[in-house]
Amino acid sequence: MFQKIDIKVFFVLVVLILSGCSQLSKNTQPSSASPEPLFGDAVSASPSPSELPKELSSDNKKYDNLYKLYYGTNRKPKDINDISKGYSNKRAEKLYTGTCNIFIPASHKVGEVDGSLWEKIIHLDASYGKLKVKDIKGFKSVDEFWQNLRDKFKKLDKKEALIFIHGYNNSFNSSAIRAGQIGYDLKFKGVMAFYSWPSAANEFAYLSDESSIQASEKYLKEFLVGFAKKSGASKVNIIAHSMGNRGLIRVVNDIQKEEPDIHFGQIILAAPDVDADLFKHISKAYTMLSDRTTLYVSSKDKAVLLSKTFHKNPRAGLVKPVTVVDNIDTINVNIDFDNIFEKLFSLNHTYFAKEKLVLEDIRNLLDNKPDKYRKMEKNKEYKRYWKLEIK
Repeated sequence: MFQKIDIKVFFVLVVLILSGCSQLSKNTQPSSASPEPLFGDAVSASPSPSELPKELSSDNKKYDNLYKLYYGTNRKPKDINDISKGYSNKRAEKLYTGTCNIFIPASHKVGEVDGSLWEKIIHLDASYGKLKVKDIKGFKSVDEFWQNLRDKFKKLDKKEALIFIHGYNNSFNSSAIRAGQIGYDLKFKGVMAFYSWPSAANEFAYLSDESSIQASEKYLKEFLVGFAKKSGASKVNIIAHSMGNRGLIRVVNDIQKEEPDIHFGQIILAAPDVDADLFKHISKAYTMLSDRTTLYVSSKDKAVLLSKTFHKNPRAGLVKPVTVVDNIDTINVNIDFDNIFEKLFSLNHTYFAKEKLVLEDIRNLLDNKPDKYRKMEKNKEYKRYWKLEIK
């Protein structure tokens, strides 16, 4: 029996090594230099012309940027005496909180975190176009973190938060970079935050990550409840990706039972690596605690397909079949790949953050605007869902 499991794990994870859930370069260590923010404490995604130097004030000129994030994590610090060195992949037995900045280069294009290969070649610079983590800071106590956020929200017109929860095979830095890219590309005007659970950031550590996300539920719950009750945010929105959905679905069920007065805004479930039957049984808690819950699925997601092969049961984030649950909007994202390389080798697991049309759909949700590109369809049980065609 052990030998059979070993072969299956090897089959799944050898393919995942091509990219993994993070799909980020491993060279995403914090910068040793910690420059001051370019335009103040937290640069907005779309600074007004008055905030920019004259030579950059034109709409058709691009500029480097720093995008501020707030974070929570139950990873152990690499150096407890110097949080700026970042966090390891080992589990901690407490919730750490803080802030960091994400460097967004002038060459950044929507959906990218590593930059274009062709531009790297043209500029003879392997790091050209990469988003980078800078200025990791920690708070001495969680209470200080919440007070800092309350002070922050008092200064903002949009008093909303958006929290990103990453999936399998992510380091602290890769999850920070993805959160920064999402917030920046969405032009989110409130507070962007992320929760980083101690994934091993290793393609061959799928089983380890399965146990780590489960062991992190206590601290994820503390972070989400704190944001809802102590941060000063008028609304807290959540985006969970892949395996991160396993922690979120159980945490939301716990919150619904223990703190029924807590309410979230938009809850967005992107490519969830969750058993489809389990999802149908316990996802009702989402609808009871949120303004709206949206599930993004795809038939082209090879990572979730491999998870289905490994677990021998359908996953909520994979088509077919299309997972449809009452009072949750299911969006089937169908991608027509431009080239044979993408069709054969892309895992297509981060489509929710890379594809412009999906990002625009998410932004419309956050702004409470009607969708523009969805088409209504029905499954075999005549339940309604939506289709988003990307060509």
